[in-house]
Amino acid sequence: MFFALTAEQEAALMATRDDAEVREFVDEVEMGDRDGEPLECETDKAWDAIHRA
Repeated sequence: MFFALTAEQEAALMATRDDAEVREFVDEVEMGDRDGEPLECETDKAWDAIHRA
């Protein structure tokens, strides 16, 4: 799954200091949305081909 981050979210992610903070950040991103715009893109089984590109 891929997530689209705003510049503010990117800064918040880069400011995390440990795994627990990263997990908390991801949980927040998964739960939120930007004015109804989708935040994620599921790839299902396509990840196998994508990671080879």
